[in-house]
Amino acid sequence: MWWRWVEGQLREYNCAELIREDIYNEIRLIQDDDYIRIPTSNVDGMPRTFGFHSQVEGQAERREVAAAKWRNKLSKLNRQVKRVEAALKHLNDTERQIIVNTYFTLLSEHDVADTAGTSIQKCRQIRKRAMIKLYRIFKGEWPPDVEPIFINRKLEPVEVAPLS
Repeated sequence: MWWRWVEGQLREYNCAELIREDIYNEIRLIQDDDYIRIPTSNVDGMPRTFGFHSQVEGQAERREVAAAKWRNKLSKLNRQVKRVEAALKHLNDTERQIIVNTYFTLLSEHDVADTAGTSIQKCRQIRKRAMIKLYRIFKGEWPPDVEPIFINRKLEPVEVAPLS
């Protein structure tokens, strides 16, 4: 469902610092001397080599491949964080406040409504409108089960760089 997808984007944004720290730790671990220990010989006792590389060259190559994989994940995470930040800027103040309190500060529905100065029902309506806007910003289309008339026909398209 489209709603869960948008929530996933917001939760990943909320956890970005922890994920980034984990990626940095993985990269540090790769640079450690104990990373990727390879056996020094085959079953027959002959020295193990990979292709035309020595054992040291093969291990260095595997380390670089693993580090590149984690750097790629870090780059993807940073792009995703920028996309969510850009998308949140397109919400009005009330919508942004409700989204932030719901998904980032994890307040209860009652507390979110109190903070916004609205009823719980009105808060749910505003949150739904904000989630539709976020989906539209991220995907460039209306959610599958939402009619464009629901929100506002004059909602202008918003350009946010696609996540590659």
